[in-house]
Amino acid sequence: MTLLIYLVIGLTVLLFLFMLWIHTAPLRKEGADVMIVLGFQCDNDRIHPLLEERLLVALELYRSHPFEKIILTGGAVSSARSEAVIMKDYLVRNGVQEEQSFWIKRPWIRFKIFTTAKK
Repeated sequence: MTLLIYLVIGLTVLLFLFMLWIHTAPLRKEGADVMIVLGFQCDNDRIHPLLEERLLVALELYRSHPFEKIILTGGAVSSARSEAVIMKDYLVRNGVQEEQSFWIKRPWIRFKIFTTAKK
């Protein structure tokens, strides 16, 4: 029983140290080739607050790290335009160069992006 308690305490400490490291590790300013921003349902072409938060983080990263391209995903679930197009318009209005971003209309293709992004 004592061994089990030590094991649980040890794993808890390791998890705590990992979480501390992951949240305090400095971002490298080297940039990356691509930033991927996932969509979220837009009702009547209006950006949901959760999606706006994602886009604000994307803008912050765009301004602080050099990215060659920005991939936006999301289909037209409850809007006339796709989420990706709505997101692109938002980013362009807030300073992203239009030619730097491209979007993918079909949400089912997200899986393919993530499985082949590293290649």
